[in-house]
Amino acid sequence: MKLDPRERAILEYIHAHQTVTISEIAKHLKVSNKTVSNTLKAIDFSLKGSDVVLIRKPNVGVSLKGSDEAFVRLLEAELVSDFVPETQQDRLAFIVFSLLKKKEAISKQTFIQQLFISKSTLEKDLTKVKQILEELGATLTVISKKGILIELAEAERQSIFVACLDYFYHENWKIIQDEDRFLQILQNVPKIFLSKNEVEDFKRIADLLTDFLTSEKIVIRDESYQFLLLYLLASSEKLMTFDSFEVKAEEAVRKFWKKFTKLAVLDFSEGAATAFSAFLTLHKQKSEKHNDEERKIKRILDRITRNSNEQLLDVVVNHIREAIARA
Repeated sequence: MKLDPRERAILEYIHAHQTVTISEIAKHLKVSNKTVSNTLKAIDFSLKGSDVVLIRKPNVGVSLKGSDEAFVRLLEAELVSDFVPETQQDRLAFIVFSLLKKKEAISKQTFIQQLFISKSTLEKDLTKVKQILEELGATLTVISKKGILIELAEAERQSIFVACLDYFYHENWKIIQDEDRFLQILQNVPKIFLSKNEVEDFKRIADLLTDFLTSEKIVIRDESYQFLLLYLLASSEKLMTFDSFEVKAEEAVRKFWKKFTKLAVLDFSEGAATAFSAFLTLHKQKSEKHNDEERKIKRILDRITRNSNEQLLDVVVNHIREAIARA
Protein backbone atom coordinates (compact mmCIF):
# COMPACT_ATOMS: atom_id res chain seq x y z
CA MET A 1 0.00 0.00 0.00
CA LYS A 2 1.23 3.49 -0.86
CA LEU A 3 -0.39 6.64 0.54
CA ASP A 4 0.32 10.08 -0.82
CA PRO A 5 0.57 13.03 1.65
CA ARG A 6 -3.08 14.06 1.13
CA GLU A 7 -4.39 10.53 1.69
CA ARG A 8 -2.33 10.21 4.84
CA ALA A 9 -3.50 13.62 6.12
CA ILE A 10 -7.14 12.67 5.56
CA LEU A 11 -6.75 9.34 7.36
CA GLU A 12 -5.08 11.05 10.32
CA TYR A 13 -7.83 13.69 10.46
CA ILE A 14 -10.61 11.10 10.39
CA HIS A 15 -8.87 9.02 13.04
CA ALA A 16 -8.45 12.05 15.32
CA HIS A 17 -12.12 13.12 15.02
CA GLN A 18 -13.77 9.66 14.75
CA THR A 19 -16.57 10.84 12.42
CA VAL A 20 -16.26 13.82 10.07
CA THR A 21 -18.01 15.18 7.00
CA ILE A 22 -16.42 15.70 3.60
CA SER A 23 -16.92 19.46 4.04
CA GLU A 24 -14.99 19.41 7.34
CA ILE A 25 -12.10 17.54 5.72
CA ALA A 26 -12.12 19.94 2.75
CA LYS A 27 -12.02 22.97 5.07
CA HIS A 28 -9.18 21.47 7.12
CA LEU A 29 -7.06 20.68 4.04
CA LYS A 30 -8.19 23.77 2.10
CA VAL A 31 -9.31 21.77 -0.94
CA SER A 32 -12.66 21.23 -2.67
CA ASN A 33 -15.30 18.69 -1.59
CA LYS A 34 -14.86 16.93 -4.91
CA THR A 35 -11.11 16.53 -4.29
CA VAL A 36 -11.83 14.99 -0.89
CA SER A 37 -14.45 12.66 -2.33
CA ASN A 38 -12.08 11.42 -5.05
CA THR A 39 -9.29 10.97 -2.52
CA LEU A 40 -11.59 8.94 -0.24
CA LYS A 41 -12.26 6.57 -3.15
CA ALA A 42 -8.51 6.07 -3.57
CA ILE A 43 -8.09 5.50 0.17
CA ASP A 44 -10.93 2.96 0.22
CA PHE A 45 -9.20 1.01 -2.53
CA SER A 46 -5.80 1.20 -0.76
CA LEU A 47 -7.24 -0.10 2.52
CA LYS A 48 -8.60 -3.30 1.00
CA GLY A 49 -7.05 -6.28 2.74
CA SER A 50 -5.94 -4.27 5.77
CA ASP A 51 -7.34 -4.26 9.33
CA VAL A 52 -8.69 -0.73 8.85
CA VAL A 53 -11.90 -0.05 6.90
CA LEU A 54 -13.21 3.27 5.62
CA ILE A 55 -16.91 3.77 6.44
CA ARG A 56 -18.99 6.33 4.50
CA LYS A 57 -22.57 6.97 5.62
CA PRO A 58 -24.84 9.47 3.81
CA ASN A 59 -25.90 12.41 6.01
CA VAL A 60 -23.62 11.16 8.79
CA GLY A 61 -20.03 11.35 7.65
CA VAL A 62 -16.84 9.38 7.22
CA SER A 63 -15.23 7.19 9.87
CA LEU A 64 -12.73 4.36 10.27
CA LYS A 65 -13.44 0.87 11.52
CA GLY A 66 -10.54 -0.82 13.30
CA SER A 67 -8.53 -0.54 16.50
CA ASP A 68 -6.08 2.26 17.26
CA GLU A 69 -3.30 -0.33 17.18
CA ALA A 70 -4.33 -1.42 13.68
CA PHE A 71 -4.34 2.20 12.50
CA VAL A 72 -0.85 2.83 13.92
CA ARG A 73 0.43 -0.39 12.33
CA LEU A 74 -1.06 0.67 9.00
CA LEU A 75 0.77 4.03 8.96
CA GLU A 76 4.01 2.61 10.34
CA ALA A 77 4.07 -0.17 7.75
CA GLU A 78 3.50 2.38 5.00
CA LEU A 79 6.36 4.53 6.30
CA VAL A 80 8.79 1.63 6.82
CA SER A 81 8.25 0.53 3.24
CA ASP A 82 9.46 3.99 2.13
CA PHE A 83 12.53 4.06 4.36
CA VAL A 84 15.70 2.51 2.99
CA PRO A 85 18.70 2.83 5.36
CA GLU A 86 21.75 3.50 3.23
CA THR A 87 24.36 4.12 5.94
CA GLN A 88 25.15 3.05 9.48
CA GLN A 89 23.88 6.44 10.64
CA ASP A 90 20.51 5.65 9.02
CA ARG A 91 20.38 2.31 10.85
CA LEU A 92 21.29 3.90 14.18
CA ALA A 93 18.53 6.49 13.76
CA PHE A 94 16.03 3.76 12.85
CA ILE A 95 16.91 1.74 15.96
CA VAL A 96 16.81 4.75 18.31
CA PHE A 97 13.48 6.18 17.09
CA SER A 98 11.85 2.73 16.91
CA LEU A 99 12.75 2.13 20.56
CA LEU A 100 11.59 5.59 21.66
CA LYS A 101 8.22 5.15 19.95
CA LYS A 102 7.58 1.53 20.91
CA LYS A 103 8.25 1.78 24.69
CA GLU A 104 8.08 -2.01 25.01
CA ALA A 105 11.09 -4.22 24.25
CA ILE A 106 11.83 -4.96 20.58
CA SER A 107 13.58 -8.21 19.70
CA LYS A 108 16.95 -8.18 18.00
CA GLN A 109 15.53 -10.44 15.31
CA THR A 110 12.96 -7.76 14.45
CA PHE A 111 15.73 -5.24 13.72
CA ILE A 112 17.72 -7.81 11.76
CA GLN A 113 14.71 -8.43 9.51
CA GLN A 114 13.70 -4.79 9.16
CA LEU A 115 17.21 -3.53 8.39
CA PHE A 116 18.36 -6.56 6.35
CA ILE A 117 21.58 -6.89 8.38
CA SER A 118 23.47 -9.69 10.09
CA LYS A 119 23.50 -10.35 13.83
CA SER A 120 27.11 -9.17 14.11
CA THR A 121 26.29 -5.89 12.32
CA LEU A 122 23.36 -5.32 14.66
CA GLU A 123 25.57 -5.87 17.71
CA LYS A 124 28.02 -3.25 16.43
CA ASP A 125 25.13 -0.85 15.80
CA LEU A 126 23.73 -1.43 19.29
CA THR A 127 27.11 -0.62 20.85
CA LYS A 128 27.04 2.73 19.05
CA VAL A 129 23.38 3.30 19.96
CA LYS A 130 24.21 2.74 23.63
CA GLN A 131 26.97 5.37 23.44
CA ILE A 132 24.65 7.90 21.76
CA LEU A 133 21.89 7.41 24.33
CA GLU A 134 24.29 7.69 27.27
CA GLU A 135 25.58 10.95 25.81
CA LEU A 136 22.00 12.25 25.69
CA GLY A 137 21.08 11.02 29.18
CA ALA A 138 19.23 7.76 28.41
CA THR A 139 19.99 4.08 28.96
CA LEU A 140 19.74 1.18 26.53
CA THR A 141 18.61 -2.00 28.29
CA VAL A 142 18.75 -5.57 26.99
CA ILE A 143 16.19 -7.94 28.55
CA SER A 144 16.91 -11.64 28.15
CA LYS A 145 14.45 -13.43 25.84
CA LYS A 146 12.48 -10.21 25.31
CA GLY A 147 14.67 -7.74 23.48
CA ILE A 148 15.90 -4.17 23.75
CA LEU A 149 14.29 -1.05 25.18
CA ILE A 150 15.13 2.46 26.34
CA GLU A 151 14.27 2.95 29.99
CA LEU A 152 12.86 6.43 30.54
CA ALA A 153 10.42 8.22 32.80
CA GLU A 154 7.25 9.16 30.90
CA ALA A 155 8.01 12.89 31.04
CA GLU A 156 11.56 12.39 29.68
CA ARG A 157 10.70 10.41 26.56
CA GLN A 158 9.71 13.35 24.38
CA SER A 159 12.67 15.53 25.42
CA ILE A 160 15.07 12.67 24.62
CA PHE A 161 13.24 12.16 21.31
CA VAL A 162 13.89 15.82 20.46
CA ALA A 163 17.53 15.55 21.52
CA CYS A 164 17.91 12.54 19.21
CA LEU A 165 16.36 14.44 16.29
CA ASP A 166 18.91 17.19 16.81
CA TYR A 167 21.74 14.66 17.24
CA PHE A 168 21.06 12.87 13.96
CA TYR A 169 19.87 15.80 11.83
CA HIS A 170 21.40 18.94 13.34
CA GLU A 171 23.20 19.78 10.07
CA ASN A 172 19.83 19.77 8.27
CA TRP A 173 18.56 22.97 9.91
CA LYS A 174 17.92 25.56 7.20
CA ILE A 175 16.61 29.11 7.15
CA ILE A 176 14.16 29.80 4.34
CA GLN A 177 12.37 33.00 3.39
CA ASP A 178 8.60 32.87 3.68
CA GLU A 179 7.10 36.09 2.29
CA ASP A 180 8.40 38.85 4.60
CA ARG A 181 9.94 36.62 7.29
CA PHE A 182 12.59 33.98 7.75
CA LEU A 183 11.65 30.50 8.92
CA GLN A 184 13.78 27.78 10.51
CA ILE A 185 13.00 24.27 9.31
CA LEU A 186 14.62 20.87 9.75
CA GLN A 187 14.92 19.22 6.35
CA ASN A 188 15.20 15.61 5.19
CA VAL A 189 14.01 13.88 8.36
CA PRO A 190 12.31 10.61 7.33
CA LYS A 191 8.60 10.66 8.08
CA ILE A 192 8.94 7.33 9.82
CA PHE A 193 10.76 9.26 12.57
CA LEU A 194 8.85 12.57 12.53
CA SER A 195 5.56 12.49 10.66
CA LYS A 196 4.88 16.25 10.90
CA ASN A 197 7.92 17.71 9.16
CA GLU A 198 6.64 19.49 6.07
CA VAL A 199 7.34 23.21 5.57
CA GLU A 200 3.65 23.94 6.29
CA ASP A 201 3.93 22.09 9.61
CA PHE A 202 6.88 24.27 10.63
CA LYS A 203 5.01 27.42 9.54
CA ARG A 204 1.93 26.70 11.66
CA ILE A 205 3.92 25.80 14.75
CA ALA A 206 6.41 28.66 14.32
CA ASP A 207 3.60 31.24 14.13
CA LEU A 208 2.00 29.93 17.32
CA LEU A 209 5.29 29.57 19.22
CA THR A 210 6.63 32.99 18.18
CA ASP A 211 3.40 34.73 19.22
CA PHE A 212 3.55 33.00 22.61
CA LEU A 213 7.21 33.83 23.27
CA THR A 214 6.65 37.44 22.21
CA SER A 215 3.53 37.92 24.34
CA GLU A 216 5.28 36.44 27.40
CA LYS A 217 8.48 38.43 26.71
CA ILE A 218 10.54 35.23 26.64
CA VAL A 219 13.92 35.62 24.93
CA ILE A 220 15.73 32.42 23.99
CA ARG A 221 18.64 31.38 21.80
CA ASP A 222 18.13 30.04 18.28
CA GLU A 223 19.15 26.55 19.38
CA SER A 224 16.53 26.52 22.16
CA TYR A 225 13.92 27.86 19.74
CA GLN A 226 14.71 24.95 17.41
CA PHE A 227 14.32 22.46 20.28
CA LEU A 228 10.93 23.96 21.20
CA LEU A 229 9.78 23.70 17.58
CA LEU A 230 10.79 20.04 17.46
CA TYR A 231 9.15 19.33 20.81
CA LEU A 232 5.83 20.63 19.51
CA LEU A 233 6.09 18.79 16.20
CA ALA A 234 7.05 15.59 18.02
CA SER A 235 3.87 15.80 20.11
CA SER A 236 2.00 14.30 17.15
CA GLU A 237 4.00 11.10 17.71
CA LYS A 238 2.07 10.70 21.01
CA LEU A 239 5.09 9.61 23.00
CA MET A 240 3.54 10.58 26.34
CA THR A 241 0.33 9.01 27.65
CA PHE A 242 0.05 10.38 31.20
CA ASP A 243 -2.72 12.81 32.09
CA SER A 244 -1.74 14.11 35.52
CA PHE A 245 1.20 15.81 37.17
CA GLU A 246 1.90 16.82 40.75
CA VAL A 247 2.47 20.44 39.70
CA LYS A 248 0.34 22.16 37.07
CA ALA A 249 1.77 24.41 34.40
CA GLU A 250 1.44 28.19 34.68
CA GLU A 251 -1.79 29.57 33.26
CA ALA A 252 -0.05 31.22 30.27
CA VAL A 253 1.57 27.91 29.31
CA ARG A 254 -1.74 26.03 29.77
CA LYS A 255 -3.49 28.49 27.44
CA PHE A 256 -0.72 28.10 24.87
CA TRP A 257 -0.89 24.30 25.13
CA LYS A 258 -4.65 24.37 24.57
CA LYS A 259 -4.16 26.46 21.43
CA PHE A 260 -1.43 24.13 20.23
CA THR A 261 -3.39 20.91 20.80
CA LYS A 262 -6.36 22.41 18.94
CA LEU A 263 -4.11 23.37 16.02
CA ALA A 264 -2.39 19.95 16.00
CA VAL A 265 -5.69 18.06 16.45
CA LEU A 266 -4.54 16.49 19.73
CA ASP A 267 -6.31 15.90 23.03
CA PHE A 268 -5.44 18.42 25.75
CA SER A 269 -3.56 16.91 28.69
CA GLU A 270 -2.57 18.65 31.92
CA GLY A 271 0.41 16.32 32.20
CA ALA A 272 1.61 17.12 28.69
CA ALA A 273 1.19 20.86 29.35
CA THR A 274 3.28 20.56 32.51
CA ALA A 275 5.95 18.54 30.70
CA PHE A 276 6.18 21.25 28.03
CA SER A 277 6.40 23.90 30.76
CA ALA A 278 9.37 22.07 32.29
CA PHE A 279 11.01 21.78 28.87
CA LEU A 280 10.46 25.50 28.24
CA THR A 281 11.91 26.42 31.65
CA LEU A 282 15.01 24.32 30.97
CA HIS A 283 15.69 26.15 27.71
CA LYS A 284 14.97 29.55 29.24
CA GLN A 285 17.63 28.78 31.85
CA LYS A 286 20.09 27.62 29.19
CA SER A 287 19.52 30.79 27.20
CA GLU A 288 19.94 33.00 30.29
CA LYS A 289 23.23 31.27 31.15
CA HIS A 290 24.47 31.72 27.59
CA ASN A 291 23.44 35.39 27.61
CA ASP A 292 25.30 35.95 30.90
CA GLU A 293 28.46 34.52 29.35
CA GLU A 294 28.03 36.73 26.29
CA ARG A 295 27.67 39.83 28.47
CA LYS A 296 30.87 38.95 30.33
CA ILE A 297 32.77 38.54 27.05
CA LYS A 298 31.39 41.84 25.72
CA ARG A 299 32.47 43.69 28.89
CA ILE A 300 35.98 42.26 28.60
CA LEU A 301 36.16 43.11 24.89
CA ASP A 302 35.02 46.64 25.67
CA ARG A 303 37.81 47.03 28.20
CA ILE A 304 40.38 45.67 25.74
CA THR A 305 39.34 48.01 22.92
CA ARG A 306 39.58 50.98 25.28
CA ASN A 307 42.83 50.02 27.01
CA SER A 308 44.68 47.85 24.42
CA ASN A 309 45.95 45.75 27.31
CA GLU A 310 47.86 42.62 26.21
CA GLN A 311 47.12 40.83 29.47
CA LEU A 312 43.39 41.42 29.07
CA LEU A 313 43.63 40.08 25.53
CA ASP A 314 45.01 36.80 26.91
CA VAL A 315 42.14 36.66 29.40
CA VAL A 316 39.45 37.07 26.75
CA VAL A 317 41.09 34.50 24.48
CA ASN A 318 41.06 31.96 27.32
CA HIS A 319 37.48 32.85 28.23
CA ILE A 320 36.26 32.37 24.67
CA ARG A 321 38.16 29.09 24.40
CA GLU A 322 36.44 27.81 27.57
CA ALA A 323 33.04 28.93 26.30
CA ILE A 324 33.56 27.04 23.03
CA ALA A 325 34.60 23.94 24.98
CA ARG A 326 31.40 24.09 27.03
CA ALA A 327 29.15 24.57 24.01
